[in-house]
Amino acid sequence: MACNPPLGDHRLRVRCIFGTAGVDITPCDDAFYGEIEDYMITISAADPCPAPTLFAATGVTHNNASFTWNVGCAETSWDLQYGPTGFSPGSGTTVTVTGTPGYSLTAGDLTPETTYDAYLQGDCDANGTSTVVGPITFTTAPAPPANDLCADAQLITCGDSPVSGT
Repeated sequence: MACNPPLGDHRLRVRCIFGTAGVDITPCDDAFYGEIEDYMITISAADPCPAPTLFAATGVTHNNASFTWNVGCAETSWDLQYGPTGFSPGSGTTVTVTGTPGYSLTAGDLTPETTYDAYLQGDCDANGTSTVVGPITFTTAPAPPANDLCADAQLITCGDSPVSGT
């Protein structure tokens, strides 16, 4: 349904036709096998600022994490809040996201081998804010070795002789 459907009583028709793809079904054509059910539904006023959905952390590395979510309906921005696992909402680090839903934390934002919680809240301007979504919990990976490149590799000595190789 649209974000702002017309309020009031409406007729809803549900139809199933044997051997016919859903996109090819029309509400009133004749059919040999199938079923039609009609309902009266009442659409009442919706939450003026529905919460975002499908909030998730993806692409988590030792110092990066990306967040994705679906728009609840009327948000113009979102407050993403993160902190050590178990933190209370309002006491973490808050980032305001505008435009397209989604955000990436990068180097300097996260510590390796640390478990974090994240919360998300939509801001619908004059319609207020949504309920808080979360927490989602994610753990950063261990940091890579300080010298993991072939260039400028350090020679390792075992006993009295150097070791070469890859």
